[in-house]
Amino acid sequence: MRSFNIVGLAILAAGCAAALSISRGQVLMKIDGTEAHVRLPENTASAGDRVQFLRRRCIGTGKLMRCPDEPIGEGQIVQLLNSRYSVVRVRCGVLFDEGDAVEKVAATSTRYIDSGQDCTVPRDEGDVIEKFAARGPQ
Repeated sequence: MRSFNIVGLAILAAGCAAALSISRGQVLMKIDGTEAHVRLPENTASAGDRVQFLRRRCIGTGKLMRCPDEPIGEGQIVQLLNSRYSVVRVRCGVLFDEGDAVEKVAATSTRYIDSGQDCTVPRDEGDVIEKFAARGPQ
């Protein structure tokens, strides 16, 4: 009876682990400030999937140090390169780096990513841009 309980618990634990698996990968190469090559687990990505960028930030010192992953922004898979590698376009203003973690956002999430949105221009730079636009083509 005891061995039956142990086998039953092992099967239950394996099932729970599979249900809780996370499609997590990594930024391998920054193409530019808006796109990156990312690696995700085999056959888990599709064009149009939303992803979240995470960065590990350590807090505290010594034995009290914790290093949780903090979300830094979101993006969307725009191209599949093969079964593990994809191109992700990030939302405007997301400052990501090579080595940051990438995690798929649940399909049930109601957040919407407009990957083609325009970036807002800081006020001081906007004045310079408006001056150039007012001059017209040279």
